[in-house]
Amino acid sequence: MLLGWIDELGLIHSDPTKNILKSFPLEVKRVVISAITDYFNQQNATAKNFLTTTAHVEWVMEVLGHAFQLPIADHQTIDRAINVYNKWLFEEAQRPAPLQENLQYFVQQIFNHFSLLFEERGLDGTLGTGGSGSQEEKKHHIHLCNRVLDIFLQMGVKGDMLEEETWNHILKIILGITDSTLRGKRGLPELSYGLLKVLFELWLCSLSDDKTMWRHLQEHGIFWSKNNATINQWNSVCIGLTNRVINLLYGPSEGTSVVRIQWEGLNPKNNPNPNVGNSTTELDLPDEYVYYAWNQFLHIIGNPNKLVDPEIHLKAFQGIEVITHSLAYVGTDPPIKKLKEQKIDFRIPYAPDANSILDIFGPWYFEAVFRENANNFNQGRAVAYSALCKIFCRKGGSPIHTRYLSLFYKALCSGLEDEDPIVVIAILLGSKKIFCYEELIGSHILIRYYMKVCDRILGGASSTSGKDSAQNSKYNTEVRQACITILGSLVCFPNHFATQGVSEEYSGQANVYSELKFQIQSILQKALKSEKNPKNLQYIIWVIVVLIYEEIDKNPEIAVIFIRNMLDIVKTYAPKPLKDYPPEVFIAIYEALSTLTNLYPQIAETEPMISRETVFQLSTIIPMQVALLKQNQTSAKLIEETFYSMCDWIMCGPSVILSNKESITKVIFAVDQGLNIVKHVGVPGGVSAGVESPQSNPRASTTGTALASQSTTFTKDDIENIKISAEFVLSHLMNHVSHFPTTSNNAALHTTLSEETQCLDDLEPESSNYVRFYIYDNQYVISLVEQPNEKGGPGVTVIIRDLTGKHSWDSQVLYGEIPQPYSEIEERGIYTGSVLTEGLLNQTPEAEQNGTLMQFHIDRPLKDRDTVSLFDQMIDEEEDNEANFLDQIAPDYTSYDVSCREPNMRYKYGGDCKASMTRLLLSSVGLVHIALTSRFVPLQSNSKLLRSLRNLDGTQPRETHKVGIVYVKEGQDDQQDLFMNVEGSDQYNAFVNSLGWTINLQDHLGFMGGLDKNGSTGVNAPYYADYRTELMFHVPTMMPNNPKDPQQIHKKRHVGNDHVNIIWSEHTRDYYRNTIISQFNFVHIVLYPLNRTHKGLIRVDVMIKERTYPVFGPVLDGMILSEKVAGALIRMTALNGSRISRAKSTGIMRPYLQRKSLIAELAQRYKATLETDKYYSSLFVNKEVAQLMMDPPGNQKKK
Repeated sequence: MLLGWIDELGLIHSDPTKNILKSFPLEVKRVVISAITDYFNQQNATAKNFLTTTAHVEWVMEVLGHAFQLPIADHQTIDRAINVYNKWLFEEAQRPAPLQENLQYFVQQIFNHFSLLFEERGLDGTLGTGGSGSQEEKKHHIHLCNRVLDIFLQMGVKGDMLEEETWNHILKIILGITDSTLRGKRGLPELSYGLLKVLFELWLCSLSDDKTMWRHLQEHGIFWSKNNATINQWNSVCIGLTNRVINLLYGPSEGTSVVRIQWEGLNPKNNPNPNVGNSTTELDLPDEYVYYAWNQFLHIIGNPNKLVDPEIHLKAFQGIEVITHSLAYVGTDPPIKKLKEQKIDFRIPYAPDANSILDIFGPWYFEAVFRENANNFNQGRAVAYSALCKIFCRKGGSPIHTRYLSLFYKALCSGLEDEDPIVVIAILLGSKKIFCYEELIGSHILIRYYMKVCDRILGGASSTSGKDSAQNSKYNTEVRQACITILGSLVCFPNHFATQGVSEEYSGQANVYSELKFQIQSILQKALKSEKNPKNLQYIIWVIVVLIYEEIDKNPEIAVIFIRNMLDIVKTYAPKPLKDYPPEVFIAIYEALSTLTNLYPQIAETEPMISRETVFQLSTIIPMQVALLKQNQTSAKLIEETFYSMCDWIMCGPSVILSNKESITKVIFAVDQGLNIVKHVGVPGGVSAGVESPQSNPRASTTGTALASQSTTFTKDDIENIKISAEFVLSHLMNHVSHFPTTSNNAALHTTLSEETQCLDDLEPESSNYVRFYIYDNQYVISLVEQPNEKGGPGVTVIIRDLTGKHSWDSQVLYGEIPQPYSEIEERGIYTGSVLTEGLLNQTPEAEQNGTLMQFHIDRPLKDRDTVSLFDQMIDEEEDNEANFLDQIAPDYTSYDVSCREPNMRYKYGGDCKASMTRLLLSSVGLVHIALTSRFVPLQSNSKLLRSLRNLDGTQPRETHKVGIVYVKEGQDDQQDLFMNVEGSDQYNAFVNSLGWTINLQDHLGFMGGLDKNGSTGVNAPYYADYRTELMFHVPTMMPNNPKDPQQIHKKRHVGNDHVNIIWSEHTRDYYRNTIISQFNFVHIVLYPLNRTHKGLIRVDVMIKERTYPVFGPVLDGMILSEKVAGALIRMTALNGSRISRAKSTGIMRPYLQRKSLIAELAQRYKATLETDKYYSSLFVNKEVAQLMMDPPGNQKKK
């Protein structure tokens, strides 16, 4: 029987005199046991009335004890026996008096009886026969055992009623039951997980520090370690204790406040006993005992390398790896926001000493990785490798001892050359950032080994060739990504360490860096062709971009090579249906090509025609993509992004492109395809081709990869976006090619003039007779401001607003020579508007008065024909008089000047109409031709129109983005500390200056990013702009502190609302993503200057709030950059991150789409309707009369 087994183990000793019923037949025992259990289960039955002596109690208990040896067919009787003991244990009022007087003794006897239930038995009740009858009886048996285990756990909760001897007795009983089940094969294997749960939980609840008891547990635990259940539950307990130890050592931000154990193998749904079936246990143990128990439990199974079963060996190391990972990464991601909300005082702990972790667990790990003839144990070895990588590859903590570094490097060299890919995969995944940490002194000796593996994996060879390839193939994508990360961390090494060598003793080369550059280039070229995973291919593309930036000064030819490689992919696959590559791959290529336009001057020195080649290829692809879109075989987003990339290259090399007829023809043809996209592909959903929606796509993205999708079904919004992108290219061709940057600066892409500054009278522009408003084709808002007193004669200032911005021209009529020598170029400041001066021809001859004409009045009437003779006489008299008069004046006749005179210039503004030059200009350029009266239409001039124009002017024609830059000193962990900084290191200041140029906020004409001109947010700020983007940086160190506000809310108001933050950290440990509490900081680009061993290099971590973010670059997580390229690359990465973040937000439109929408809305509200006669009449009358001629906009629909 099971008590005998426990006796043999030396745990307890059984008394043979206590087994009187043993010799009786089964039927007799059934009758006696049934009668006793039935009685004590009656509602009014009580043991106090007749169990008055110890002998009485012992007799009844002997009967009840035999109940636990009955066949399982008698499960109801056994269940009633359990009920009796349950009442006696936990209901003091039900206990017999002798039992209460000698409680410890009888409790021990009750648990002795309970142990009898756990042994398998035959149909006749014979114990240990192996088999519990039918499946139904086995189910009842398990149910009964679980009831008893529940009583064990309840007793643990009421442990204060037990003395130490009783505690030890109960522990020995459950230890014996467990040993019998796991090692003696005498119990039910289905109870293994539950038994171990109860044993370990009771052991912890007992608070036992008895060395003998712990020795018993550890001795038996080594035997049980052959069982999966033992390893799983041991892992659960060790992990739960570890988390509590971490909490005690490092504070409330780490670990757990109680011992929380997540048990394995339990099924609460099918287990009627909630305590036994519960998968989570929380124990509030004394602090000192937690430390003691943790140390004891770690060694229960002994050395895990002695485990002979490979599967169990693997499970053991998986649990140990969780423990060491929890210890090694203390302080990496504390729940700052939650702790502050709960008002819990805490400090963010420093990473624990890696040497201490290695002192405890290192011997197990290193023994595992160096194990010989370990083919069957390679999975466990792989876990050991992974765990070691996590311990070593981290920032912070004390320097790692040389003996451990040497063992680690030796293990990596051996593992990277291992024939089993699972070991190589574990190393690559665990150490992909190994070259990023200054703590790993001498790690460069591993470069040759890593490069060899990366070449094999990324160069086209399968990373999972050989045995177990099918099992490990699912890691192929992830391990290739790890190789790409390793390459990204090494890109800047060759130039930085060009003069440093590695001993031939380690590398087999005189200088590993001299060949590293070419190895990286070769691997990337092969990977670009062989990689099929879309995400990895995007990573490769961005690593190539960083490589080009790094090499552009020393080896610009590499840019041409990779540009052509990427164009080859586009040329080969983009004209085909999307089968080989999804849209995001092509879009990543287009974005990479756009990024490289910043290096155009250097690239053009090597290959002057590279811009023409790129634009030619992109413009060729667009018509092919349009044809595929018609068949739903490509993505509309792909066409859209092709237009933008093409425009970027046109802007950087216009002279080379526009001078070639074939290139410009291709470009214009591609633009025509986009402008007439409806004609080529139709409109989805049966919408009429004439219907346009200027407000479509309210979420129009600002980056391609953000919304790229495998779906090729296009929508009306897609069609509108393609058309808008084509309009964008055409507008920039017409407005900005060869004209950007402007003569002033990059901040002002458009004019700063307005109707208010140009108006010549004291009236508002909507009332002034000198200002007229028109709209052309519902796309161009044109304001014409009369300038009567310009040099050389009166003129017109023309202000034109369209989707690309606001433009202004001054015009004059030239009838002769040009007033100023236009061939001479002079410095001109920003136009401040014309000023009306005195001196105009303001005195003209007065017109003759009507009164003087009355002198010709004839008083008498003419005679009739009857008096004709008299009339003839009068004529003769008149002729005589005239002759006499001529004779009298003849002497003076020759003194008169009868030559023809040149007419004087008339004053154009004497009448009510003040728009004569406006009328002349419009007529000269043909805008008021009768055929255009329906396209070039006057606008209702009122205050609402002016507000709409101001709203339109407030909409930037370029993308605008805000990015925060936060400086972290050593030891700063709280956002309050960060915002108090008003200065940074010289290295930090140099980096900030490399992000953009410094502008004076008070004089700045471009995007302000929410900063003030009054100095409250500083005097200066870094700013960057190109022809389609403006980027303002929020730098707390450049903003003044508020001495009355320790939180510096005015700084956080800007940085906390930025979607992207750049963190420059000089802390000795990694930056915490939630240090600045904000719901808007989606992307953190954290920079760590490697000043200790790699001065001049910067490690970069890219932390993203949401895992659903698409890939963006050029800088990727885990890269190392040189200071010379960091500014430009980080700026572009922040910009792309901001674009993606905005694309994922609702209600954000592209700026030119937003401007187009506002112009269309303005046309709908203010465009007038005029008949032809009134149209032309309005050009000759004053503004007030012209306005009366116009129909109100509401009448437009009625006509």
